[in-house]
Amino acid sequence: MVNSAIKVPSPLSANADLASRHVSAAQGTPRQLLLIDNEPDICVLVQDALREFEGWQVTTCCDPSTVDFDTSPRWDVILLEISVTQLTGIALVPAFRFHPSTCHIPIVLLTSQVMARDYARFEQMGVAGVIAKPFDPVTLGRQIAQLLNWVPTGAREAGRTN
Repeated sequence: MVNSAIKVPSPLSANADLASRHVSAAQGTPRQLLLIDNEPDICVLVQDALREFEGWQVTTCCDPSTVDFDTSPRWDVILLEISVTQLTGIALVPAFRFHPSTCHIPIVLLTSQVMARDYARFEQMGVAGVIAKPFDPVTLGRQIAQLLNWVPTGAREAGRTN
């Protein structure tokens, strides 16, 4: 199977707050992820897979205009589908980069609509990486961790059985 995770080097450091995320994850606090995808089935699949295989908590959202970024949990990463309802996910990337509550959060695109010529644009926008759909739910967490240079902290790596 071809690795569908592509790392896009970010000119805006997606790792600005990486050290504190490693510490909190090492102390047992589960990683917090925001998934923005307009397909409810994908949201359930990603949420269940990352909870089961990595022990992570995933907030899902089909309409990004409903998320209150000022009062939401502190996310470690935003997983973003390129085509989300009325907006395109690509249009959301600059908004996340300039919002004070989200400018430090790395963004990983989770999409079926990516072409080779898009990667340079993603790099310029500060996207941390791209994971192509269809993806393997069992390895999704490891792909995200690899893109963000996270130390393994998932349920499997920590030796938990539940």
